[in-house]
Amino acid sequence: MTYVRGGIYDFRGTILQSRDYPESQLSWRISDHFPLWAEFIT
Repeated sequence: MTYVRGGIYDFRGTILQSRDYPESQLSWRISDHFPLWAEFIT
């Protein structure tokens, strides 16, 4: 497999927007670990 690219998905700007939580409160409600992704050529 050949690695093409990868990164994280920063969901802070898209999740629970209507609640207007500061980042410190958001981390108490959902995991503050960003999902990782990677793309490979097989």
